[in-house]
Amino acid sequence: MVVTKKKINNKKAISAIEPALISGFWEFHWLYWAAPILGGIIAGLTETKKNDVLFRCNNIQNKLHEMDSETYPRNAKTAYNIDPRELFKVFNEIESKGMVLKTFYHSHPDHDAYFSDEDKKMALFDGEPTYPDAKHLVVSVYNNIVKGEALFGWSSKTRSFEKIL
Repeated sequence: MVVTKKKINNKKAISAIEPALISGFWEFHWLYWAAPILGGIIAGLTETKKNDVLFRCNNIQNKLHEMDSETYPRNAKTAYNIDPRELFKVFNEIESKGMVLKTFYHSHPDHDAYFSDEDKKMALFDGEPTYPDAKHLVVSVYNNIVKGEALFGWSSKTRSFEKIL
């Protein structure tokens, strides 16, 4: 389900992460929530954080794995896949409101916060970033406890995603 600042379905998780995503203040907010898998998109009207909107997207990887485990050998514990119809709706809203896509975010359950080969594969098309100005926030979650996070951005100089924070 798409969630914005105005519509909150998972109040505990969203109310804790949204202020941190928007304000950039991360210290201690992880104490208030934990999630085995999370993911979504942050967009806004300007470069300021005041008008940012959080779209929380469902992970359909378990459904894909159940339908075709040969094509989708990983389940939702180790992979994140947004329903293309949901993604289409999010991008339509972003475009129709003249918003800028700022950040993709997802978690790495039982792994550190790093930009994995799978993350790179999903962020690139024909060797180029699909959204070169968008950042990628990766959250490390162990035993339902957030252990860390890292923010990555595309570097045209190194032609790779580099850690920013």
